[in-house]
Amino acid sequence: MDGLALLRAADAAGLTVNVDGDRLVIRGPRSADATARALLEQKPEVMAALDAPRPPLDAEGLPIDECPACGHRSFWRWPQSSPHFHSHDWRCIRCTPIPSNAGPCDACALPPA
Repeated sequence: MDGLALLRAADAAGLTVNVDGDRLVIRGPRSADATARALLEQKPEVMAALDAPRPPLDAEGLPIDECPACGHRSFWRWPQSSPHFHSHDWRCIRCTPIPSNAGPCDACALPPA
């Protein structure tokens, strides 16, 4: 399984996965222990998937062009109430889907080209 597929499996299992420096931080139910171990076994691939390309931003920190990896034009970021929030951390909805346990997120879609 590649990094993105593992992140989707982690999301389905109720895990949250983040990067803290060179560490992979995994939180969630103990029932998802096998998924957490699989994430750690493929740490480089998972970290690369978490570090997916970000869109170019304008002076106010909003996306101004398509995703450099896939060309999609819709983005999301964690809400300000989340500990994961960073004002310029917009993620492509296709390359990095919104985690099901994220709650309401900020969204931005560019008009058709």
